Amino acid sequence: MNDSKKSINFEFLTVTNDIDEEIIKKVLEYMSRSYWANRRPEEITRKAIENSLCFSLFYKGMQIGFARVITDYTTHAYLCDVFIDENFRGFGVGQWLIKEMLNYPDLKGIKRWFLLTRDAQTFYQKNGFKYLEDSKKYLELVRE
Repeated sequence: MNDSKKSINFEFLTVTNDIDEEIIKKVLEYMSRSYWANRRPEEITRKAIENSLCFSLFYKGMQIGFARVITDYTTHAYLCDVFIDENFRGFGVGQWLIKEMLNYPDLKGIKRWFLLTRDAQTFYQKNGFKYLEDSKKYLELVRE
């Protein structure tokens, strides 16, 4: 699909929060190839999906993307486990998915969004994400 002569008709894109077993299997398959979750046990990913607001992206009925949000629906949201099928990258569908999530009615009022990425900073900056102005305000606890 990722061919410079081809394009995506965005009218065929749909997003759902109705996450079923078929969607979870696709997510698990992708996560097993990702740099951030390839060692995460399946039961952990399943529990994370169950306890998050998830968005699954489809093109003509085929799942091509996914993202999940950890949130209190009021003040903070953490965006994670974002993926777009390799064959659909470069067409703007990832940007489209992020915009849909940021404008989702239950999330529109959230003022502070967070995410971590090793290599997709430019991708997220296109939707307003910025580097932390004062990273010394933010702490983390990492458990082994």
